[in-house]
Amino acid sequence: MAKYLNTQDISAGIVKLICEAREYLYLISPYLQLSACIKERIKDIESEMLKITFIFGKNGHPNSEKIEFLQKLKYAHIYYYKDLHAKCYLNEKEMIISSMNLYTLSQQNNVEMGVLIQKDGADKQVYDDARQDIRSILKNAKTKRQ
Repeated sequence: MAKYLNTQDISAGIVKLICEAREYLYLISPYLQLSACIKERIKDIESEMLKITFIFGKNGHPNSEKIEFLQKLKYAHIYYYKDLHAKCYLNEKEMIISSMNLYTLSQQNNVEMGVLIQKDGADKQVYDDARQDIRSILKNAKTKRQ
């Protein structure tokens, strides 16, 4: 069953999604500015067995400092979708759809709201519908690195 998340819950939930990912991890946010905590967790889980996909949008040409971390990840896939404004974070079990960008200041200074959706159970159709939209975005996105 879907669960409401406040700002702190969203931040903790994203870290939990990252740490518990075993098959795939999608981090979808218009802006690329990952917090130190999120970078550490991504480095901890990176392996060829786990597909990590970043989709960003509003900053189509992020400065090298912002994208350098992603480019150092051996198994990460990076895509750019010009009109992206969605914020969605998921692994093979759970998904968070929220107002929070993957932007350090969003986590520290903003009041955010979100929803946690489980892949199985009552939320399965919602999870599957969102995954279908993600597939569509990927088909139309520009590859920054695959």
